[in-house]
Amino acid sequence: MLQFSAKHFDIWENDEMKNEVYDLVTIFKALAEPSRIRIVLALSQGEYCICHLTELLQLSPSTVSKHLSILRQAGLIETRKDGKWVRCFLSGNEASPTSREALAWVINFAGKSEQARKDARLLKEICKRSKACENQGKSSVNSKSNLQPTQKEVISDEK
Repeated sequence: MLQFSAKHFDIWENDEMKNEVYDLVTIFKALAEPSRIRIVLALSQGEYCICHLTELLQLSPSTVSKHLSILRQAGLIETRKDGKWVRCFLSGNEASPTSREALAWVINFAGKSEQARKDARLLKEICKRSKACENQGKSSVNSKSNLQPTQKEVISDEK
């Protein structure tokens, strides 16, 4: 959990400004870790089960869970329970404008990287091998998002 002291926000004129700055700092801290950027880029392709993100990142489940918790706290992703699986997706229209802008920026700039292309290919392979979560990357929930462009669009534009 990200924590800030009240003294960090005393310079702002009113509570609304303090809240906006706090949200921005929380988002920046959440996006300051490469694994969390990779999670955001993976989720830009659709909704995925935590088990697939764990395999993609080659990290322990507890580490991936912590990363997801930080991204969720920053308002960048959401999760939903589907039977025994927990599925993750990018926050859509219900997210704050600051969160939506941050997500769009990450997808637009980091989505063009070689790591993003490798992760997209690997995630497809992971999902093909897995019979447990057949609807990976086909989120009706994520389709509500107004973020443009998606990582799929960025990658296909480069070909």
